[in-house]
Amino acid sequence: MLENYYAFKDWARSKSIHQLTRKRYDRRSGKETIEVSYYISSMEDNKHVFRAIHNH
Repeated sequence: MLENYYAFKDWARSKSIHQLTRKRYDRRSGKETIEVSYYISSMEDNKHVFRAIHNH
């Protein structure tokens, strides 16, 4: 059990988990792709988190 604590001690300040789904349509090939990303954050406000992701 103690080894699990050390694995997650750096995540102690985590306050939220976010899922971002991106859809892209390639006009040339006619294909749509979907990408799902997950983010762990110390911020609680969705707007701030997704702004930070967008500006990265």
